[in-house]
Amino acid sequence: MTQPIDSALDFERIVFGFDREIATIEYKGAFGWDEIGREAQRELVRDLIAFGNSDAIGYIAIGVSKTESGGFDRVGLTTEQAGSYDPSPIGVIVRQFADPEVRFTIHTPTLQGKNFVILRVVPFETVPHICKTSYASVLEQAAIYVRTDNAESVKVPTAEHMRRLVERATFNQRDRLLAQIRELVGPGTGPTQPPTSTQSFRDQIARRFGR
Repeated sequence: MTQPIDSALDFERIVFGFDREIATIEYKGAFGWDEIGREAQRELVRDLIAFGNSDAIGYIAIGVSKTESGGFDRVGLTTEQAGSYDPSPIGVIVRQFADPEVRFTIHTPTLQGKNFVILRVVPFETVPHICKTSYASVLEQAAIYVRTDNAESVKVPTAEHMRRLVERATFNQRDRLLAQIRELVGPGTGPTQPPTSTQSFRDQIARRFGR
């Protein structure tokens, strides 16, 4: 079983520590942001949405090319290629397609003398990220993308996947509401158990997309 990555700064392990992609790590080739084209950019947006719907922090490592044998070559990026991954314009594009906004940071570590770009994506806080705009065959409006155990970013494949997302969204909102109540009433007032319901999550999706 793959050991979890505990530290957000363990970039060398993310890039060099695995012989395959896993549910929490995606490898991309050695290309600058402006070199990959619009479709590939939207594929990266799809990955960001899927990672944001995971229950653990996810990483997209750029500068790791796939070999003909199915392995990976840590070729790295040029300084110009690494510098092209500017979080501001990339964030603008991600916001065009994701609702709510995906929370990610971009890092450019130099590892073993080579430049890499790593996008670190954190799980959603309240409700899952939903694609709000279609793009060719890459992104579909109203789709919810998730990561699979086969390291793929796909639309929710089963009812069980959807059920887990709904339960996690409900749990997150409950904890957030509890924290807000404790902040208002102060400590020492005893446990508070606000009602929870998956219907609230469904209502939020309906309001977002007018359904």
